[in-house]
Amino acid sequence: MPENDSFREKIIEEPDSALEVTETTVDEPKEASDTVNQTTPEDKPMDEEGDKIRDLTIWEGENNKKFVNEYFDTHNIYNEFEWKMLLSKVDKFVKSEIETKELANTIDNYRDIVQNLENVIQSNKLNLSKRLNKIVGYINITKKLYKDKELEKKYLSP
Repeated sequence: MPENDSFREKIIEEPDSALEVTETTVDEPKEASDTVNQTTPEDKPMDEEGDKIRDLTIWEGENNKKFVNEYFDTHNIYNEFEWKMLLSKVDKFVKSEIETKELANTIDNYRDIVQNLENVIQSNKLNLSKRLNKIVGYINITKKLYKDKELEKKYLSP
């Protein structure tokens, strides 16, 4: 009877470096600030895959979802009308802030803007519904403030 080559033993070799001890360091946590740091993909370190940190548009295209759903972990409810409207408003506001402030269109800047917004209104510990409603309320007020400032510049500027 001929031998069957489809059944082979798997030999696991351990690398010599497995016995070496490496020294690790612990980074100090960053303090929250009211300003968003302007980061560019070239300034960021390599990620786990060895690629540069990608920008927001590429991330959303590759993952076929909005980053706002990733941030708030709303993968299972984002299509429901009540959530869709709130998440869309937050997403549009953050993207307009990135554009207005001329920041790099990165995931880190997106996350920083939302985190700073939440730090200002202290919505981090609320449940999702109250959290999003509070953020959207703050966004509405901020938009009105921006419009008033534009009108003030328009009519009071020489």
